[in-house]
Amino acid sequence: MAYLIFNNEAEGVLNSLTKIAEDDINLNFLTFGNLNSFKIIDINNSDFNLIKLNKKIALSYNGNVVNYNNIVYSVIDTAYKDAYINQERDSDFLLSNDDTNNYGFYKKELRIELEHKKNIFNIIINNPLNKNSPLLNKAKNYSLYINSLNLSNVEYPLLNTLEGYIDSLGQIEVINPLQLF
Repeated sequence: MAYLIFNNEAEGVLNSLTKIAEDDINLNFLTFGNLNSFKIIDINNSDFNLIKLNKKIALSYNGNVVNYNNIVYSVIDTAYKDAYINQERDSDFLLSNDDTNNYGFYKKELRIELEHKKNIFNIIINNPLNKNSPLLNKAKNYSLYINSLNLSNVEYPLLNTLEGYIDSLGQIEVINPLQLF
């Protein structure tokens, strides 16, 4: 059983998810054993993995029901894709024309996303709150992995999350920053 950890008394509040835990050991670590200070919601492993890979977002909760947003990576216009494939672009993401949360990464955006994750994991592995984390060694290995990740073989636009892409390579277990402090 996996868990979503929300701010306590934030029912219906968007973006109140603070952490995710894969199991009871990580749940106890992330809550300092004080479960009453948080709203803990059990989720299945499939939803946990989608959240961990940033393919699903837990927006808010109502009671024990979680409101999710699924992120779909797709190219809406093939001509648009062909015109910009492997190009440097200034926009954040390729967005669909119909606001359906469809995204794709181009080279520049993927490099920016990777640099952002490198910085986050540098902070995480050096955070004293994580020194006893059951995931610290995995986080250190993941940090080393993303710091040496070569993006030259990526086909653009990447119709996946960075974490989904790394997971598809099958070389290391993806760690989401929400799994640590």
